[in-house]
Amino acid sequence: MLNSNQRVAIIGGQRIPFVKSFKEYSRTSNQEMLTASLQAIVKKYSLQGKVLGDVAFGAVMTSSLDWNLSREVVLGSDLDPRTPALNMQRACGTSL
Repeated sequence: MLNSNQRVAIIGGQRIPFVKSFKEYSRTSNQEMLTASLQAIVKKYSLQGKVLGDVAFGAVMTSSLDWNLSREVVLGSDLDPRTPALNMQRACGTSL
């Protein structure tokens, strides 16, 4: 349960290109694309070295090889490495 004085904010978002499977990004890993996206947010909001409450990444489908993907992405960014991260997945018709 949140403390009534605790502030919560979503500071921004970033998408990766939808062409990964078919074109320019076919040889780029999920980790490389997500790290670039996170790094763009870190730079845009001057978050270098900051500890955030949570970083959440969403994907329609992920590989079993990417079991700790969000944590690895945070470690590959300029955020403080103590920043926690989590993966979210929701498969739905809009992903088609």
